[in-house]
Amino acid sequence: MGLKITTLARLPEKTDRAFFVYFLDYGWDDDLTRAMYENFDMLAEVAAENRGLLVAGLDRTEFANEVLSWHHVNNDPADDLLPAIMVTDVEPRLLADASGFDFGEVRQRPSSRTAYPERFVLIPLRDICNSAADVTELLQKLVTDLRSGRSLPDFEICRVKAKGPDAAANMVILQPNVGGIGVDLKEIYRWSKEKWQSLSAGGEKL
Repeated sequence: MGLKITTLARLPEKTDRAFFVYFLDYGWDDDLTRAMYENFDMLAEVAAENRGLLVAGLDRTEFANEVLSWHHVNNDPADDLLPAIMVTDVEPRLLADASGFDFGEVRQRPSSRTAYPERFVLIPLRDICNSAADVTELLQKLVTDLRSGRSLPDFEICRVKAKGPDAAANMVILQPNVGGIGVDLKEIYRWSKEKWQSLSAGGEKL
């Protein structure tokens, strides 16, 4: 299932979807971004088959600001990571409701945000792909992996960033692998706070 929307606020609080995929950029007109959107229908169809939802913005600049407003790509410069594909199990409305995170101060969040987004997976295209053909190939790998469930055997973890003073959420950045064991999203979602911190600091091997 795929949606192109004006705002996350128009979506219901509960969508009965197992995972969510976002196309994120700031309205850039380059080969990588165009290739990403040219494959929207293909990825949306596969998401629908697996209780997933692919979401993109009609106004891509405003949409990226809305989705990323609470983490600013987790306090990393957007230009370093976008365009990118984001995968999370967090309901879209929670992303909109959780805007305004202050990275300068770790503050107590109100009780209404007990379900504050905890983690997401990002696949940045700029560091992985050199051409539109590379983007299409990467998305085809993602399609194949999503059909297998929520494991991504064609990808591996490139970097982990733990939630803390300079990160609003736990973040995993992926890259394609060659003959590796892949990534199990369900397992990532079960990681403890201590594991996130240890991986982020490079103190634990995957």
